[in-house]
Amino acid sequence: MRRPLGLATAAVYAAALLSNEKVTQRRASDAVDVSEATVRNRYKELLEASGDVAA
Repeated sequence: MRRPLGLATAAVYAAALLSNEKVTQRRASDAVDVSEATVRNRYKELLEASGDVAA
């Protein structure tokens, strides 16, 4: 089972990117103690769900 924290972190990461904030997956993951891979994978899932797979 996936933890909701990973998805929430990916959503914050995505929002930061959309706002032109300079943030890395590492910085986002360190802030909430999840792995960079979790942020990366959940971020990809968010893009797929939105239909924006090119980003």
